[in-house]
Amino acid sequence: MGFGATEDRTFEVNIEPSGGGAPLQTDLILTAQAQTTAIPDSGSNLVGVVDMSTFAGQAVRISFDWFVPQEFTGPAFCQLDNVSVSSVIAPIPTLSEWGLITMAGILGIVGFMVMRRRKLTV
Repeated sequence: MGFGATEDRTFEVNIEPSGGGAPLQTDLILTAQAQTTAIPDSGSNLVGVVDMSTFAGQAVRISFDWFVPQEFTGPAFCQLDNVSVSSVIAPIPTLSEWGLITMAGILGIVGFMVMRRRKLTV
């Protein structure tokens, strides 16, 4: 038998209902291949990003799960830090943009009324 694990170890982020339960979404972040004892340190942080836009406005539970299927196969250490949850908010129109939107709406209404008046007088 070779040194290290004979099965892959994985790190996943699961999005679950706020009260727990079956995952609504699972994202595989990292796989430690079989027969390795550690993931080489590249000197820089590994970054994982999970798109949660599907759950905007909902309460959810975020679960960080390491799956190590075997015992005594070498290090199964994980350090997790700098976790952040952020949302992308659509920009709010400026006053001048609102003016253009309002003007376009008024012109559309006036144009509709002129067309309607022409149809009635013909």
